[in-house]
Amino acid sequence: MKHISNPEIALKVLKKVPRHKLIIIDDKINNLKEVIEIYQDFEDDIYNSLEWFLAQGEKVQRVHHHIS
Repeated sequence: MKHISNPEIALKVLKKVPRHKLIIIDDKINNLKEVIEIYQDFEDDIYNSLEWFLAQGEKVQRVHHHIS
């Protein structure tokens, strides 16, 4: 089945659902107010992981330099 994305129609339909019955999972929709949203913010996760790996790499390079 082909995936079809039409945010305007989707938003129109979602706005018809009573807010207390609507839970958005795995996405953030800025145009809906007072809705329960469950999603992951990958931007900070990726940035923090890259910083951690860079720090680990610097430690390995320092140890390798002292051993050589």
